[in-house]
Amino acid sequence: MLLWLFEHFAAQQSPPAFLQVTFRAAGAAAVGFFLTVLLGPKWIVWLKHRFREPLNTRSPELAKLHQAKEWTPTMGGLFIVGGLLLGSLIWADLRNPYVVVTLSTVLGLAVVGAVDDLTKLGGGGKGLT
Repeated sequence: MLLWLFEHFAAQQSPPAFLQVTFRAAGAAAVGFFLTVLLGPKWIVWLKHRFREPLNTRSPELAKLHQAKEWTPTMGGLFIVGGLLLGSLIWADLRNPYVVVTLSTVLGLAVVGAVDDLTKLGGGGKGLT
């Protein structure tokens, strides 16, 4: 997205730093990091109210040890993946097939993780194992 703007301005001037992959990678990392830091606490509160880790154990000793984990929200990787995907969509060269394959793989693994967490929450408590 921004790459198109940088290429457009590069045709009129010569800002070589904007077109280099290291600059764009740093920009994508910064966008992903700041989105995760800024939106993370709000997402965690939202997830805590909707998707809490169930305690499924028959042992009273394990239940006592894991009692503090009961309030741990699950599916927290979604906002990390969201920050990564948004940063990549803004800064990456989407014409590069490696970028498309990498983003597809990240999205696919996020779907597998979400299905695993939803299966664990829905019933059985074991996830995809």
